Amino acid sequence: MKNFRVVFLTSLLVTLLLNGIIGSVASTTLNQSVELKEIGQLDTNGWAANVQVQDNIAYVSDTITGLHIINISNPQNPTELGQYNEDVAELHEMLVDGNLVYLADYTYGFKILNISDPKNPTLESYFHDGGEVGRFEIAGNLVFIVDFVSGLEIINISDLTNLTELVQYNTDINYMYNIEINNDLAYVSNFISSTESKIKILNISDIYSIDEIAEYTIAGEPFTIEFTGDIAYSVCSFGGVKIFNISNPLSLHELGSYDDGGNAVAIDFYEGYAIIADRDDGVEVLDVSTPTAPIEIAGYLDGGSAAGVHVVGNLIYVADGENGLEILQIEINTTGTTTPDITSILLIVSAAGIIVIIVVVVKRRES
Repeated sequence: MKNFRVVFLTSLLVTLLLNGIIGSVASTTLNQSVELKEIGQLDTNGWAANVQVQDNIAYVSDTITGLHIINISNPQNPTELGQYNEDVAELHEMLVDGNLVYLADYTYGFKILNISDPKNPTLESYFHDGGEVGRFEIAGNLVFIVDFVSGLEIINISDLTNLTELVQYNTDINYMYNIEINNDLAYVSNFISSTESKIKILNISDIYSIDEIAEYTIAGEPFTIEFTGDIAYSVCSFGGVKIFNISNPLSLHELGSYDDGGNAVAIDFYEGYAIIADRDDGVEVLDVSTPTAPIEIAGYLDGGSAAGVHVVGNLIYVADGENGLEILQIEINTTGTTTPDITSILLIVSAAGIIVIIVVVVKRRES
């Protein structure tokens, strides 16, 4: 009986040691699958170009029917609260901030709407000098507007009743369309060719003495640029998604790119994934955890023309062209598999051998 206890305790000890060792050396592989499904939709009766969400309201700019203000407290049943469609030709760029909505209209210029009463949005102010307005960025009391005709225009919006132009800056690129601001630098680009475009980097720390510090030529037409630290994501129509290291603006370094031949125009992020609006391919989810090798892991296309995207929680709000507002739910499923490596296998074999030897020795002593 004593020898039996020795065998039992020794085997138990070896087993416990092995469990600890194997657990430390075994490799666990996590596999993630992403699923997109539509849970809500509302037709804007035109061509939805952009969407932003604030609280339980979605603001959708439609190039034909104007601004739509939509109650999304129940995302499965969005309902329209109000609409603004006076002097609307082609609304596209939009920024919602508190009780104000800033809009870019290709024909009628830059507008500011008061949305304190969502059911009755009203025009607060506007600026238009006859040009063709592209996109804009707001920094403090200044709005930076790019104009196909006039170039970069900087407007003082501290007094909403009296918008005044402070600076007009022209570059040598034609049809300037896009602007993105990162700290004291403005990244401006044109919209002229399906093959290549220019990105210029301007130092705007002194708006009265703007200095061009760099210029780059890239494939496609940059629709928007988003920054996360030292990484910039440029979404290019006819050029896909390009990822740059911008730690040194004087020497941008392209890390990686993804292009499936579609027409990518907007980007947002969800838990490390890039959510792309592509007019040809719908909504695409890219794994950008390795910037040098982004890969598509999910997508959703129902025949619309995804032009704008805004992610809130696990919901993706899509301005889907002729389909109006679409609301998608994103689900990430994670599974793991644990696989012992060669060291673990050798330890198991060795342990089995030890137990056999102990048993043999004990039996010999008993005999």
